[in-house]
Amino acid sequence: VPNIFCVNVHGSLLPKYRGAAPINWAIMNGDDHTGVTVMKMSSILDAGEIILQAKLAIAHDDTVVGLRLRMAQLGAVTLLEALDKIKNKAHVLKRQDLALVSYASKLTKELGHVDWKDSAVKIWNLVRGLQPWPGVSASCHGKKFKILSAEVVDFESPPDSPGIVVAVKKEGIVVSTGNQLLLITRVQPESGKPMDCAPTIFFPS
Repeated sequence: VPNIFCVNVHGSLLPKYRGAAPINWAIMNGDDHTGVTVMKMSSILDAGEIILQAKLAIAHDDTVVGLRLRMAQLGAVTLLEALDKIKNKAHVLKRQDLALVSYASKLTKELGHVDWKDSAVKIWNLVRGLQPWPGVSASCHGKKFKILSAEVVDFESPPDSPGIVVAVKKEGIVVSTGNQLLLITRVQPESGKPMDCAPTIFFPS
């Protein structure tokens, strides 16, 4: 039994992104910042009173893998600061605003299925936000593959039909989407190893 109360470190700026995958959803939703929250634990999931928060910028090229490491470091520092405040009775408990609550649901494989009618930015955010699991999957000529790295590009006159290979470059394959174009630069073929997206992967000689 704790002498004071139990605390928890959560990977978002509560009350935003309560739940299982706050870091993933922050990237998938295209947020430009996130953070960590040290809270007093309650019987309701991630609903405890806030003790301390720290904000962290999400870089343009951040993936979940790199962002999670930075958040873990920030979380450790923030927790120590919060514990020091509690020890010295200098902490203030702040209730969460229920009107601002949102949830970061558990990740599923279905989230990683590409819909080429989505914008290139949305697909790019999925690629960054669903690493390393479940990853973002697509297919070409009946061959399934995971998209490990991609970039949003824009041409003056992109095609009307999404999901069409519009250019083959040394950097990778350019595919049309619902808005703008996506340059796929690194993939993992089904039952294969991760590799740079050479054109021969999709168009063997």
